[in-house]
Amino acid sequence: MKNIFKYEKLNKWLIIIMDIVLIMLGFYGAFMLRYGFNPPIRNYQPYINLIPWIILFSFIYINIYDLSEIIKKRIYDMGISVFLSLMMLQITTIVLTFIFRGFAFPRSVFIISFILQFILLMTWKTLMIKFARKAIGMIDVMIIGDEQESEAIAKKLLIDHKESWHIKYMINDEELHLINDIIDDVDMLVACPKLEKYKKSKLVNLALKNNKKIYIIPELYEIMLVKSQLITFDDMPGLEIEQLQLSVEDKFIKRIFDIIVSSILIILSLPLMIISAILVKLTSKGPALYSQERLTMNNKPFKLYKFRTMVNNAERKTGPVLAADNDSRITKVGNLLRMTRLDELPQLFNVLKGDMSIVGPRPEREFFVSQFIKDNKEFGYRTSVKAGITGLAQIYGKYTTSFEDKLRYDLIYIGNYSFGLDIVIILKTIKTMLTKASSKGLKEDKTLNELLKEQDKIIISEIGAANIEE
Repeated sequence: MKNIFKYEKLNKWLIIIMDIVLIMLGFYGAFMLRYGFNPPIRNYQPYINLIPWIILFSFIYINIYDLSEIIKKRIYDMGISVFLSLMMLQITTIVLTFIFRGFAFPRSVFIISFILQFILLMTWKTLMIKFARKAIGMIDVMIIGDEQESEAIAKKLLIDHKESWHIKYMINDEELHLINDIIDDVDMLVACPKLEKYKKSKLVNLALKNNKKIYIIPELYEIMLVKSQLITFDDMPGLEIEQLQLSVEDKFIKRIFDIIVSSILIILSLPLMIISAILVKLTSKGPALYSQERLTMNNKPFKLYKFRTMVNNAERKTGPVLAADNDSRITKVGNLLRMTRLDELPQLFNVLKGDMSIVGPRPEREFFVSQFIKDNKEFGYRTSVKAGITGLAQIYGKYTTSFEDKLRYDLIYIGNYSFGLDIVIILKTIKTMLTKASSKGLKEDKTLNELLKEQDKIIISEIGAANIEE
């Protein structure tokens, strides 16, 4: 079987270095195309001065947008990541030229370099993705857990990674004794959340012993262990589980950041807000803005503002009902606003007012919160921070993502909070806004067998029929 650990560690740095080299070549090529082989020193010198900064920010954006994730990426998804990485790098470079007074850096070079860099990186990435699929083939996966959970996870994996991950075995949690005989046939193990603790421990040891990757879908209480401190009782180690909340310093920094960012974004997005409001008014009866009472930190109620995306008084007959994929109540313009997340723009005023934060768990209605807490007591921990416009659940989930999975993301965010994490989430949100599937929600009504048949077609077309085992 393939050594995925070794491949990923070796190739990640090779890919990052090559990406940076191609980015620098793009800038150099832009100067050559603009001025020939002897560009004026007054134009070329600002670029030379900025090289260390360009390399630093190239490295940052390559990692934020996962450009080194060759094995898991689709070419289309890679294209969006490359585009956003280069766009953010160009914006950063423009800002740096003003900071360091490099006004002689020609504006035409930015446009030419962006085009060259995109062509160079996409050619390189496409070749690498195709090479990786040919050289490595499909990554064989074993899922361990009860039948219902295993099938649900298998469907998720196939929807997200059908070009690269192949579900080879689904082992019932009562059949762990079989794993020793077949572990050499797979590259990766996935443990379902309800698997008993001692069984998870056995799987981890078995996977590491055999140099296999293992993913564990955590139970909610396991996520809380992330925010813990080492303590000792005499010579015995222990973990002190800290409260899932932000420190006073974190709250202060987050609030200052929210005020600055929301103020800037309100000014920049004002034309979009005006256009969105006009479109909503022209295409359906009712107000352009929609307000609804939600809960924020410490379960404090507040009025949340959005552009109306459904027919007016959508819940008059049904009462409180969660939005679903292909919801008949959603208008055509509303569908577009949801797809691009533009319906959330009025919430910038909620942030400026102090009811919300730019990043945080999405606010819910009290009606639904009381229902969710009955099923998951941990749901109450979400309100230990302010509600947010975007968060981990928004960049990695969909409208159709289950509330338990969204809760996992929210608890992971609170437990791992840092100012840097907020920056990363904001930058990744830009990609989410450009990706239809993550904002609207994929159709997940296909059976596991249908998804497996779709995957078989991909294997035949891209890797060869010999890779499909009978």
